[in-house]
Amino acid sequence: MYLAAFILLLGMLSWLFAQYSAHKDNTFYETRSFETKNGEVGVRLIKSHSGHYIANGKINDQIVKLIVDTGATDVVISEKLARKTGVKKKRKVTIMTANGQTKGWAANIISLQLGQIEERDVRAVIVPSMGDMHALLGMSFLERLTFAQTGNELIIKE
Repeated sequence: MYLAAFILLLGMLSWLFAQYSAHKDNTFYETRSFETKNGEVGVRLIKSHSGHYIANGKINDQIVKLIVDTGATDVVISEKLARKTGVKKKRKVTIMTANGQTKGWAANIISLQLGQIEERDVRAVIVPSMGDMHALLGMSFLERLTFAQTGNELIIKE
């Protein structure tokens, strides 16, 4: 009897934690767009518990998770994500990362969207050793915009 109650309690706690975890993750991927009185378009991102700014965006009209990385010269995507979004390899390049040198492919993204902000023909690097489906939103996108961090918010404007 006690064992059955313990298993039931453990199952309920696991379910509740999974629900909380899913909700917590989703709130950090919200990309809140806004428009100023001057007609400027921008987005507001909230810092995640890990200290990163993570947002939903689009590469060539495909929804992707973007991690803002001001230390990345270019937008960086995995080979798997390049295939999914139709980003084509151009030429081989050597890339310096925090983990040392690696090989990749120079590329251009036709359209990259973050909220209502859209930039076209964005320089990118396809990195085969990058394991997941996230993209690093590097300076080849960010340098076209203005951005500022205040507290736990990052404001990016055209």
